[in-house]
Amino acid sequence: VTIDDETMARLADDPRTRDEAKWPFPNRFHAQVIQRLHGLGARAIGFDLLSFANPSRSLYQFEDQELASTAANFGNVILACKFANLGVGTLEYQQQKEKGVIWQPWIMPAAPFRTLPTGYVNVNLDPDGSVRKFLPDFKRLSLFPIKCLAGETLRQADLPSITVPQGLTGSTPVYFAFSDPAAIASGAISYADLLLATMTGAISTELEARIKDRVVLVGPTFAESHDFFFTPFSGQQGRDTKTPGVFLHAM
Repeated sequence: VTIDDETMARLADDPRTRDEAKWPFPNRFHAQVIQRLHGLGARAIGFDLLSFANPSRSLYQFEDQELASTAANFGNVILACKFANLGVGTLEYQQQKEKGVIWQPWIMPAAPFRTLPTGYVNVNLDPDGSVRKFLPDFKRLSLFPIKCLAGETLRQADLPSITVPQGLTGSTPVYFAFSDPAAIASGAISYADLLLATMTGAISTELEARIKDRVVLVGPTFAESHDFFFTPFSGQQGRDTKTPGVFLHAM
C-alpha cells in the first residue's frame, strides 16, 4: 500500500481530509486504514513509517490511543523502529570511542505504541552506494534480536507456505530478491483508496481479492518522503532511479 504523490494530492483535495492531509498524516488516518485492511482479510500489516516515534501533540493524543487500541485489537500490526549510527567525528562519537563502546541509539515507537510488535527498517549501503542485502535479525548490544520489518510482519502473519529467513548470528546477511520497482508500483494499492473507501463505507470485491490472506506493507513513495535507495536496478534501461524503502521491504 503506497502513500504516493497521487495520494497526497487526492487527500489534499477531498473536503473530508484536506484540513489534515499534511505529512505526517494524523494517526486516525492510519487507524482507519488498519480497520479497512483487517476487514478485507489482511494476515498482517507492516507500517514502514517512523512518524510513530513521536507522540502526537496534546490536542491529538487521543488519536495515538485510537491507533494503538485498533492495532492491539487486531493483533497483526507491526510498526517500524530504527537504529541510528553515531556520526563519526562528533563529540558524542568520540566520547563513546574513548570508553571503548560505540553504541547505536534506537528510534522506537512512542510510549502509546510500545506494546505493539516492531521491526527495524535500516538498510545497509554497499561501497558503491547501492542496497543489495539486509540482516534478518539485528542484535542490539547482543541482548536480544530485532527482526527486520518484513521478517517480523511475515512472522506475525504465520503463513505455513513462507519460511522467515533467520540470521544465524544476527549478522548473516541475506540478499534481496530484487524485482523491478516499476512492476511493484504497478501492483500497489493506493492508501487514498483505502482511507476514502473507509469514510464512505464502500465495499470493493476487487480490493478484497487482492488483500485477503495477504501480507501488507504500508509506506511512503511520494517524492518528498526521501525514503529512496539505489539498487542494482537503478541503472537499467538508461534509468537512474531509486527504489522506495517500502518496496525493498516487499522484496
